[in-house]
Amino acid sequence: MSIETRRDKSIAHARYPAGEHDSIQYHFFCDGMVFSARIFRTASLEQHCFWLYDGESLQEILNSAETLSQQPIEHLHVTSRTLSLRADPDKGSIVVYANTQPIIEISFQVNNSLSYLPTQQAEPVTHLPNLTCTVVYQNKTMTGTGYCKRYFGDYPNTWDYRFVHCVMPPFTLWSADALFGRNKYHYFHLLPEGAPRVSSLNDESSVSDHTAQAVIANQRYEVHFERIASWQIRLHSDVMDSLLQQHYCHATLNNHNQTFTGLCLNETCAGTLA
Repeated sequence: MSIETRRDKSIAHARYPAGEHDSIQYHFFCDGMVFSARIFRTASLEQHCFWLYDGESLQEILNSAETLSQQPIEHLHVTSRTLSLRADPDKGSIVVYANTQPIIEISFQVNNSLSYLPTQQAEPVTHLPNLTCTVVYQNKTMTGTGYCKRYFGDYPNTWDYRFVHCVMPPFTLWSADALFGRNKYHYFHLLPEGAPRVSSLNDESSVSDHTAQAVIANQRYEVHFERIASWQIRLHSDVMDSLLQQHYCHATLNNHNQTFTGLCLNETCAGTLA
């Protein structure tokens, strides 16, 4: 797996659809709430979803198979009757509509961009791990931290992965343990505020249902998750069947005899991809 951190390698703002399989995800942590947007496309299906946890309960705001329209601009800007998502190289916005009126409005700024090329894949994957965001919901304006992942291209027809993104000031952490066809890979990235990122890209990192861990430069990092709320969707067509789950969690990072706490999104998906 190769890593690039140059902004011009980012594919997060590429026009849609950029490949037969195109996956776009965003989530934002604000004032004890989480807002999650997902666009998923293969040759056999297209789905866009939005859910939130408001501090008390999970609400699925949007789950639609309506075809998204790419607007005639250079960068990503897709719209439907209920969703608008726009991503420029340095900023973007997401708006959810009900009866043509905006009910959730999110704007974000890109602070860091990391792209990598998974083994045997032709197109890179881009992570935007610490977006600065403003969310307007129910006449309340909140600020927080967000995340984006975008990838597209030709992928094997089976997969099984777990991915986590955690915000635990002063750290942002994202990690995965994935199997695409016969191609297996791991990664663990820890981005301290105002300091260089530290990473593990080998078998010394792993993610399970309740923990992520890695050994980097002889230092052990371990984060534990405790679920607050869960959302799932079955991605199903005549030729595809996968279960995608997203879990909103409390997170605790242990490192150097210190403990840091924060919030996490823990995502799993397994099944077929076609």
